[in-house]
Order: sequence, then C-alpha cells, then structure tokens
Amino acid sequence: MAALNLSQERYRQADAGKSPPEYAVGDKVWLLSLHITSQRANKKLDHKRYGPFTVAERISSHAYRLELPDSMKIHDVFPATLLSPVVKDTDFNRTFVPPPPVITTEGEEHYEVDKFLDWRIKDKKWQYRVRWKGYGPLDDTWEFAQDRKHLEEQIRDFLANFPDAPAPDDPVPVSRVPVNKGGGKPPTEQAKIHPLCPIARCYCLSCSYTCLFSFMLSPSFA
Repeated sequence: MAALNLSQERYRQADAGKSPPEYAVGDKVWLLSLHITSQRANKKLDHKRYGPFTVAERISSHAYRLELPDSMKIHDVFPATLLSPVVKDTDFNRTFVPPPPVITTEGEEHYEVDKFLDWRIKDKKWQYRVRWKGYGPLDDTWEFAQDRKHLEEQIRDFLANFPDAPAPDDPVPVSRVPVNKGGGKPPTEQAKIHPLCPIARCYCLSCSYTCLFSFMLSPSFA
C-alpha cells in the first residue's frame, strides 16, 4: 500500500509540472466547471465540464477566448488550466457531446426542461416529474407544477399525452378516506358489535361474519 501511495504521489507531482496544452483558433475544447457556481438543488445534474466550445482567440499560451452562446453571460477568456481538448472516437469518427450548456445569467444556472412525465401531490401541491434536456431517466426530478407553469409548450404536450394529468392551477383534491391511526382496517371494514350483544368484546368483520349474539337470534339457529 505504501508503494502504491508513493507511486500515485510521484504521478501527481509529474502531472502538476506539465504545461497545459496549447490551442489554435478553431480548435474545440471543453471548459471545466470549477468556477461556475451551480444554483441547482439536485447536484447530480451539475456539469463537470461544458462545451465543446471553439477557440476564438489565443490571448497567450496560458489564456484563450472562447466562442460562448449568447445565453452564457460570463467572461469569455479562460486560463488554459480550465480547458481540455476534445478527443474524437477514432473507431466511429464521432465526438461525445454532453448535455447542452446551461443558460447562465449573472452566474446563475438554469436547466432546460425537456418534458413532463408524471404527477403527484406533495405538501398539498401538484408536482411534475421533469425530464431535463440532455439527461436520462436517472436524473429526473420532481418539481412543483406552479414553478413550471410558464413552460406552456411542455405543459400542453404533457396534458395531451396524459389526459388525466392536472394542470398547474387545478385544485388539489382533499382526500375523504378516513385515516385509521390505529393501523387497522378502515371503519367500513372494522368489526361490528350487535347493539343487544351482552358480550362486550364480541367483535367480527361486518363483511364476513355477524357477531355470535346475532347468530343466536337468527331463525336458523332456533
């Protein structure tokens, strides 16, 4: 174990001494997300890197200007240590592209909703299960419908695909089913006592039996 730790430490020291790769205008690079603050509650959705972006200008051997989408309101010059080259899959001649860049406004991240897939009641409010654009089912999250009511197109598609689904402004139904805090059956299925039964603990399921006293009073018993 000591030899392994020593080997790993030597590797880290050697790697730390490397100069970052240099890029030319037009090269495709990834941008690490170290200094882009995420506001998303579900950290599983946080990007490890963004892009790929095109190098627009070589400021120096240690800094580059990138072509960023208009939606990303951040400075477009980055140190080379935050960049990494895009490597193509030589077997299929393709580049693996992660989810699209987040829409950033003044350092805050906003993720795009692809579609709604399900609904439920949480804290007496409607929630929708959200599929985020560029992500799979494992990254679905439950979001309050009222917070997404501005997504008219996605809501319209959701209601068309799920006719029984509630709209964000639909009232939440109040359950009328009595809650049996004792953990037994609902009142309609609980044991019933005959009003004239002299045995106080003569219980039986009303759906299956009558109490012994009722049976004794029946004509068939006589």
